[in-house]
Amino acid sequence: MTKRKILVVDDNVEVLEDIKKALKSYNYEVKTAASIENAKKCLNRSDIDGIILDGFIENSGGIDFLKEIRMAHSTMKIPVLLLSEKREEIDLILGLEMGADDYMYKPYSKRELNSRLGAIFRRMNYSSSIYAAKNFEINIENHIILKRGEILDLTPTEFELLAVLSKYPQKVFTRSELLDILWSDEVAYTTRTIDVHISNLRNKLEDDPAKPKYIKTIRGYGYRFNNMEGLL
Repeated sequence: MTKRKILVVDDNVEVLEDIKKALKSYNYEVKTAASIENAKKCLNRSDIDGIILDGFIENSGGIDFLKEIRMAHSTMKIPVLLLSEKREEIDLILGLEMGADDYMYKPYSKRELNSRLGAIFRRMNYSSSIYAAKNFEINIENHIILKRGEILDLTPTEFELLAVLSKYPQKVFTRSELLDILWSDEVAYTTRTIDVHISNLRNKLEDDPAKPKYIKTIRGYGYRFNNMEGLL
């Protein structure tokens, strides 16, 4: 079985070595970079399956680097797990809004780190299926979504969130249900995580994100996909 290759980016050498040792024990191949410059070189030279990134490396340069990852065609679909010592909700929201698939605080549990990586990769392993209708085509196997023939650039988490919602059109999912489906129940998440990913998804999916037609909010409950607007 081919090992998944993880790039760990952190300016703390001890943290790099600690994560490298932990991930190797979980059968990952690990590359490390102590600067954003070295991380970029590694991405150019290697096929990376996932990135663990200190969001505040080089005075918050990690967030800018995350934006670059999401804008570049060659890296936009690589899942990114942010690490940070900052615990304010605004930092969590900022990281998710910039395209992070998940977010962890330091100090971290090695078991939780492995669980969150595993959850990210499980979300990328849906069975082959294609949903198609008036405005959209969702190819689960190839992780491609077309809207009126144009490819939408979604992060892995945004893709899987839409795949789950669209698979059960008109079903109302609570935020807690979506958390249980998309992430491991072995680790703690907040429902705010779902809200931020839904907001990001609407910005890419909807013609007018302020008046969403496809992903509807059911006040006080959760979300549902509206297939009456064309999908499925």
